[in-house]
This record gives sequence, C-alpha cells and structure tokens, in this order.
Amino acid sequence: MTDVRAFLAAETHDLHSSLDRFASQFNLATKAGLEGFLRFMWTGCLRVEDGLDTAGAGRLLPEWPLRRRSELLARDLGETNETVPLAVDFASDGEIWGGLYVLEGSRLGGRILARSTPLSGQSAFLSESDERSFWPQFLKRLQSADQGTNARADMACGARKAFAAFPAA
Repeated sequence: MTDVRAFLAAETHDLHSSLDRFASQFNLATKAGLEGFLRFMWTGCLRVEDGLDTAGAGRLLPEWPLRRRSELLARDLGETNETVPLAVDFASDGEIWGGLYVLEGSRLGGRILARSTPLSGQSAFLSESDERSFWPQFLKRLQSADQGTNARADMACGARKAFAAFPAA
C-alpha cells in the first residue's frame, strides 16, 4: 500500500496546483502583494481551523491549539473586521486528518515563502512558518491514523474540503 502522505498528495494534486498557481499571483516583495496574500491565507486558514476545532481536532492532536495560525494572520492584517467565513464541515476523524494534512503542508510552503521575500520579517505568519517545524512529528501521527481504505477515503475527502476553503480553489 502507498504511503499515506503520497496517497494524499496524489489525491489532491490538482487542487494543490490550482492553489499554488493562484498564490503565485501575489508579489510578496511589495506591501500590497504581501497583504493580499495574507488576506487570502487568513480566509482559508480560518475556515479550516474553525472546522477542525468544531470537529474535535484537539482530541486527535493534543497540541492542535499551538498549530493554529489564523490569529497570526489576523494580527498581520491589523485584526480583520471582515465577516468570519463559514467553517469547513469535517464529518469524521479521517476528514480531520485530511484537513490537518493541508494546514501542516501549508506551513512548509510558508517556510519557502518566508525565505523568498524581504518582507517576511513584517509578518508573524511567515516568520512562524520559518521558525516551527511540526511536519516530521505530524507525519508520524498521520501514519498512525492511517487505518486502510476507508480512513484514506475520508482523509482525501477532508483534504479536498480544506483546499476548497481557500478562495482560489
């Protein structure tokens, strides 16, 4: 059987590519481009994080509250007064793991972005991505949660829901 990470990457490849293409439109070397990117990330992260909170992510991943990043994004944006977007509905533990997979993967992407823009020091969100590395620990937990076909189908569904929470998807 294929590694669960490789399985989820294959199942969400098109959504991930679409999201990356959209995000690459932001010029992170300019203040306006960075703000647009952060607003885009805030919308998606908040929807996914609120859904994970409601579904009980802390039950599966006790350090979940430390992994949330929408508060960092809100701080970067000057505490947004926009309407809070609708939370993603994660319907099973497998779907929760899929949502967590997307958010933890975005932290890795944030690391790359933090190193590519001179403005990263002005963003708590990008700075945090470069400072913390939850990925190896997360992958061990994801592997442990991988209980075969049904769990994987739910994980893929949750990952697709998480990608779809971002405005570009």
